[in-house]
This record gives sequence, structure tokens and C-alpha cells, in this order.
Amino acid sequence: MFNIKKNVTNLLAYLIAAIFIYNCNSIWSTVPSLRRLINISYVILICISFIYILLSLNSQSRNNILKLGEITLGILIYLLVYCLFTPTPDKVIRIGIVVILFIWMVGINNNKTVPPILLKYKNLMIIIAGISLIFWLFGSLLHLIFPNGYILSNWSAFNGIALPVPNYHNLYFEAQNMNSNFNNFPRNTAIFTEAPMSSLNFSLALLIEIFFTSSLNKWSKLQKSILILALITTISTTGYLFLIFIFCIRLFQSKKIDTHRNLILIILPIVVIIGSLIIITLLNQKFTLDSGSSSIRLDDYKVGLAAWIDHPLFGIGIQNSNLLIQYMGNWRTFNTGFSNSLMDLLSGGGLYLTVGYFLCFGRGIFINIHIKNWNKFWFTILTLYLFILIIFTYSYILIFILIWFAFLTPKSNYEELQCIH
Repeated sequence: MFNIKKNVTNLLAYLIAAIFIYNCNSIWSTVPSLRRLINISYVILICISFIYILLSLNSQSRNNILKLGEITLGILIYLLVYCLFTPTPDKVIRIGIVVILFIWMVGINNNKTVPPILLKYKNLMIIIAGISLIFWLFGSLLHLIFPNGYILSNWSAFNGIALPVPNYHNLYFEAQNMNSNFNNFPRNTAIFTEAPMSSLNFSLALLIEIFFTSSLNKWSKLQKSILILALITTISTTGYLFLIFIFCIRLFQSKKIDTHRNLILIILPIVVIIGSLIIITLLNQKFTLDSGSSSIRLDDYKVGLAAWIDHPLFGIGIQNSNLLIQYMGNWRTFNTGFSNSLMDLLSGGGLYLTVGYFLCFGRGIFINIHIKNWNKFWFTILTLYLFILIIFTYSYILIFILIWFAFLTPKSNYEELQCIH
């Protein structure tokens, strides 16, 4: 029977997931002529999230609604106190509205293993990954097809001048210059501002597929292959290390480990040695061939730490780039963009906001150690890894995932498999 409510809810979930992708450093969010889209997408997110919540409320118990109301009140107080001490209260309020909506969106679906919106996000990212592989192979690599135009992007702009980015029918963008640092080898940036950003989104989608839906998805092998290939073509050191971690985790999660324990004990040292050599080689190559980028990334940790030491409790303000630049040396005036979420959070939000983030990560880690839910445990650990190395501090997808960590309930892996649909 055609269920109108279910289909409308699914459509809204896909729209919300699409906004998550747009917001997570997509190329469109950096085009000067499309700046109004940032505010438009924010308003649309609020409206459709509100409708999504209303459609799900009638299935909620009175106790759950009251609990969500109490949590909302606590978060409001927490953020309003922060507003009194930060130089960027407008940004706190803007993010705070999103946080409250996400609390309700996660809270009303807390009986499910994975919030439906994350599943929709994964589905959309698989499509984006597949399209990017086609354009990367036949366009960027083989030059059998060509860009049909250019768009201007403020990402990595020099002296405030937006950079032209080759555009393939608004489906794929060559957002990162192909330079000698990578021997003119193209990097798959998909619809994002640079390779690390496409790597980030492919990684998050791969985590969701591997740890939560692969056992119930007949197309899982194909979908994982698409995401892994897309991740490999980003030529991202962070992405390659991520894949090594995933491989090691899945190897030791395999059921065959018990039946082949002696063989595993022999292979284990070899895997550790080879993995270590690969990691050392990747890092070596990063610092040798791409020394400019590496120097800036390392400097970001020094800059963030210096800003935090001067403003330890409440930070310099969320995304207060003008003040943050003052902590940077003159040698990097050509690139003042920040590269990792950890120092961005610590310098901008101080201990006050940083504690909130790490309470969410901590719950995701320790509650799953306690109940031996290793899928969610490793999902949390690898999300933390991405958080430390890549900049997406206040992106909708990260905020949503953190709130999900905060709402985790003690369920075994078997119980969770019964909840996924």
C-alpha cells in the first residue's frame, strides 16, 4: 500500500542529506555569485527539518518528548551562556538552531541503529562517487572529454581573488590544480573544494556502508568498491591512511580469525610491518613532494594552539578568521585557510565548546567498549581521526553525527541488525 507519510519523510530525509553534502565544503558553497545559496540552504534546512520532526512526533511517547524538551532546554542554556562571552554570538545562534533541530531529529529515531538521514547521505555520496570516477577517468586523466566551462571559487583564493575551476556540466569539478607536486597526476575532487574534502565525504559514506548496512545490502560490494576507488583517486594521504585502518579493522573483525588463529598470528607481524612502511612512505612523500601544504598544515596546529592559549576558556570566536590570521606568519599570506577541525574548535570555541564535542566522542567510544559494540566503536574512532586531520568543524554532517553519538543506546550488534531497514 502506498504510504504517503513514509514517502514524504524519505524525500525530506534525502533533501536534508543533500544539504549536508552542499554544506560540507562543496564547490557551490564557495562561488561568490552563489553566496546567497548558503543562507537559502540554511532556511530550507530549518523548514524541512521542522516538517520532518512533526511527521514523526505522533509515533513518540510522551516521556520521550518530555526528555527531548529537557535536553533542548539544557542545550539552550549552555549556548546562551557561551553567547555572553564570545565575539561571534550571531554564529553561535545560527549553529544552535541547527543543533536543537538535530537533537529532535536524532531523538525521534533513536530506536534505529543508524538515523535514516545518514543512510540517505551515504546513498547520495555513492552516486556522487560513481559520477566523479567517470569524469575523473575520461576527463581529468585521459582527456577524452573536456570541461564545458569554468566557475569562480573563493576556496584557496589568492589575495581575495576567486580562482577559476574547470566545470563538467556542474557534475564534476577539477577544483585542485594539477601541479608538479603530484607529477601532474589529477586528483578526484568530485563536487568539493579540494581532494581532502572529497576524501572526507567518501570516507564518511564508506564508514556507514561498512559498519552498518553491508550485511543487509546485496549491492554492498559494488557500493564499497565505488567509494574505495573514488577515495583512492583523491590522492589524499589522509584518505590512504584511512583505508589502511579500515583494512586492518575489518581483517581482525573477520569471523575467520577464530578458525585461522595460528595463521593470523603468523600474518599479523607482516601486516603490521607492511602497514607501518606504507604509512611512513605516504607521510614521507607528503612532506617531500608537497612540502608547502604540509608546512601549512603543521603550522595550523601551532597557530590554533597559540590562539587558544591566549583565549583558553571561550576562544576567539567561531570562524573568527580575521583574528586567527593575526597568529599566522607572513610567510603564509598566500594561504590563510585553516586545515583541521581540532585546532579550529579549540581556538575558536575554547575549552567551553571543545568539552561538548569530546563528551559526544567520549560517549561514542566508551559506551560501545562497555557493551562490546565494535561497529559503532570503530565508526566513532575513525570519525575522530577525520576530525583531527580535516576541517569540517561546524558542518551539518559532523554536528548531526556528534548528536547521534550523544544519543547512543546500549544495543548489541545483533540487536542493531534487527533495527536497520
